[in-house]
Amino acid sequence: MTLEHGIVHRGVVLSGSERVIRDPLATWTKGRETRDRAAVTDVITGHWTAGHHRIGPGAGLRLFRAMEARKSKDGSRDLSVSIHFGVAWDGGIWQYLDLSIAAVHVGLRHVIARSIGIEPMWAGTSRQARKLGIAHTPESRTWRAQRIDVCPPSDAMREAVVWLCEYLASDVVREATNGAIDIPHRVAPKRSLTMPEMRRFRGLCEHASLPGTDKIDAAGEHIDALAARGWTASV
Repeated sequence: MTLEHGIVHRGVVLSGSERVIRDPLATWTKGRETRDRAAVTDVITGHWTAGHHRIGPGAGLRLFRAMEARKSKDGSRDLSVSIHFGVAWDGGIWQYLDLSIAAVHVGLRHVIARSIGIEPMWAGTSRQARKLGIAHTPESRTWRAQRIDVCPPSDAMREAVVWLCEYLASDVVREATNGAIDIPHRVAPKRSLTMPEMRRFRGLCEHASLPGTDKIDAAGEHIDALAARGWTASV
């Protein structure tokens, strides 16, 4: 099938988003691994796949198939998971789900309902990179007073994540969606948020930011990258 381009909201391609790829073979639709939206989408949630550093034209489909194949820890059932965007090691960006539909990418329903999930395709921790045989120079980060040795993302991946977040938080998107997507240029502080903080937060957080989770992705990487572009740290 032919690849398509541009970010879609309510079936309409948003202006200026042509670098984003849509693969008809890698698409979730409403009612399949999805949830209903809140009135306003005002949060971006950043992740990492903890997998191989995928590159090339098939990267998006490989991530989609990997997510479709995810099982519970005991292997007894399929996991209901989905994501809006995947970002490859070489900077390719794929959209998997219309932005007017909520993806199942975290465990909190109120965050699912009002967030856009971004899944960069990289190992994340240095430990995971070594396990996968990925050569790298570790970078030390701290989260929840815990030192985490991280495999840094590529420059192309970091640039693509920043571009995508800034586009989603742009006036172009806000106006084109009549305010249905309204994301301020704000990042969460680099710690776990309390439940009241998360309920009122608007901007970019990471899976590690969410209250009650033991996840560490993306260990402050996305927060730092956007703070460097002038996004304000605040709850």
